[in-house]
Amino acid sequence: KEGLLPEPKKLKPNVHLYSDEVINRIKLIKYFQINFSYSISQIKKIFDIKKFDFGNDIDILIKLLDTISGGNDNPLLYSSEEVLKHFDISEKLLAQFIRDEFLLPKKDSYNQKDLDILTILLESKKSGIDEELFKEYVKSAHKLAILEYKMASKLLKNNPKCNLNFKQKLLFDVILTLKPYIFNKQTIRQHTQKISGESYENL
Repeated sequence: KEGLLPEPKKLKPNVHLYSDEVINRIKLIKYFQINFSYSISQIKKIFDIKKFDFGNDIDILIKLLDTISGGNDNPLLYSSEEVLKHFDISEKLLAQFIRDEFLLPKKDSYNQKDLDILTILLESKKSGIDEELFKEYVKSAHKLAILEYKMASKLLKNNPKCNLNFKQKLLFDVILTLKPYIFNKQTIRQHTQKISGESYENL
């Protein structure tokens, strides 16, 4: 009714035939509902904007990650001029953040997540946080992205024993759950060790 699914082939009055692409579409709808509590209308907006290729597992994964990194389903985009005016910053500083890959807008268009990240970058700069940390994030992200692509390609193309639903879920779980878990747990461990040994003032 909402237009999320194409009309099936109707073999008989009570027999409708759906393709594998439709099954993938339904799985992604359920994923958004279960993990992000998105409504049907919100998911429809995402599908309208992202144009998923439901016959291509890699495309589904990439666009899912892109959707999640966008922060929400808000389709509003802002130009560089609007961003510069809103934050009252120089074009040079904005260009520097992009050159360092701390900020990665699409084609000079900024979504709400981009604005949230820019806020963090500006607050960090005012607080005197060393940008070497962010540069290390970028270096690590480059290496991880290559390994993640290899992992996804191998799993999706060379593993016929696993069904598609299992493979997709495993990919999402590794990238969206396991990766932040390992990173954040290491941060907690390091902070705990430092705090137990000395105060932050002495670090």
